[in-house]
Amino acid sequence: MTPNIETAFFHDLSIAAVHSLRDFYTVVESELYSRQKREKEKAEGEIRNLDITEEDKYVEWSLAIDKNDDEYKMLYSNLFSFSFATLTFIVLEDWLYRLCKAVKDMRKLNEPLPSKKQSIMR
Repeated sequence: MTPNIETAFFHDLSIAAVHSLRDFYTVVESELYSRQKREKEKAEGEIRNLDITEEDKYVEWSLAIDKNDDEYKMLYSNLFSFSFATLTFIVLEDWLYRLCKAVKDMRKLNEPLPSKKQSIMR
């Protein structure tokens, strides 16, 4: 019995999963940084166009920068970290499932699972 295609390429699939996680993290982190920078520039442009004193512009700018930092450096980065941890867990769970399947396939373990009344110990 030859191994199925998934078992034959288990190593390559494992490497691809890890690389995909790395690429996802890099792209999303870069996008978060870019969006933060664009939002900051947009707020600064809007404040420059306000018809208020320079002191009031500084106060508005300070509030806008604080809001931007709170959103991107705290809120969005924490949400991203949580979602990345969840995605990593899902990928790891799938990898472990595929590993068990590959071991079963390579060892030609075709025995049915024991019933609930049988002992799983031999």
